[in-house]
Amino acid sequence: MTVMPPSTTVSTPLPAPLTPIRPQVSQGLIPLQQRQQALKQHIWQLSQQRDVVVRQQNAQILAAARELGALEGRPVHVPLGDFQFRRLMAMPFGPTGVWEYMESKLGSQGVVIVPVVYQNGRDHFVFILNHPASLNGQPCVSFPAGYMGDHASQETESVVQAAQRELMEETGFQAQYLKPVDSVTYGSSNERNLAHFVLAKGLRPVQQDLRDEAEKFAGLKAVTVPVDEVYAWLNAQKQAGYQVEVAVPAGLHAYFLNN
Repeated sequence: MTVMPPSTTVSTPLPAPLTPIRPQVSQGLIPLQQRQQALKQHIWQLSQQRDVVVRQQNAQILAAARELGALEGRPVHVPLGDFQFRRLMAMPFGPTGVWEYMESKLGSQGVVIVPVVYQNGRDHFVFILNHPASLNGQPCVSFPAGYMGDHASQETESVVQAAQRELMEETGFQAQYLKPVDSVTYGSSNERNLAHFVLAKGLRPVQQDLRDEAEKFAGLKAVTVPVDEVYAWLNAQKQAGYQVEVAVPAGLHAYFLNN
């Protein structure tokens, strides 16, 4: 059972917003280091004041959910924080236990595409190299992926349609052949996330850049790797400091099971 509590308005004093400025360092009119320090202090003050209120509210929500769960004889899931793309959820258990997890607001089903392109007489996997800001401050290797219906105009798209869209956006390729081969849950057993793995073949370049602003910021770069060299290449990327997303070994497993 998931409970969505009514919105609560809490009055608490906050630091006054900082006035946007345009540095003119060359003229010495604005001390840049002082501005940087002021922004850091402002962020710290806002986050500290927010956390005091949020912790108090969440303690009350969890206490009520714990009592409700005891009365109904089943776990109660409640939201503790709402963000742009995800929602922090929790399930209290026992006298003091709390199980926290993230839930996507875009949808509960995602797609992971395992693309293969034929180059120089050999099949190559198409991987995505992400900017260091994309995963715990470290660069990472992944397959193209995303959520089904993550835009208002795409709410009813199928697995294959979502796979084609994400493939074109993130790699610049369009597939002539798309085949869903597996569906797996990921995260904890309480996370409502399901990933569909889709094999993509017959790739052709797309003429326009379809990446959205977030994908451009993340510096997505598509690279091709010969199928028979993929594990040696992945090990080399790890040695170079890249992290490998969990969908990569799962996607490779799906590919080799179906080829």
